[in-house]
Amino acid sequence: MFLRTLVEAYGKHPVWTDGAPWYHEACLRLGLKHRRYRFGEWLFQAMERAIQMLKDRTESFDDHFPCMKKECILEHVWSWLSLFHLFSQPETLSIIHNIRGVMEMA
Repeated sequence: MFLRTLVEAYGKHPVWTDGAPWYHEACLRLGLKHRRYRFGEWLFQAMERAIQMLKDRTESFDDHFPCMKKECILEHVWSWLSLFHLFSQPETLSIIHNIRGVMEMA
């Protein structure tokens, strides 16, 4: 379902994974090219670091702002991830930089 959502939003692109068997089947069903990076390759190292950074930041956020709902569906975490994604976009960073420049001039 996740890959299908990405295809609907961004079109078909090759999918690079660590080789878990379920990725290959999902890619076949969606008509996507599946590429596998191998343990120890530079791409493997880069992907693992990026994923670990995202996990660490998400866990840190949840530690400081835990959900108080009884039936938590992690909505607060999804909201934070959306905000994190927004603030890592070049356009958003440019706007923030421009606002900071204007604020410093005032």
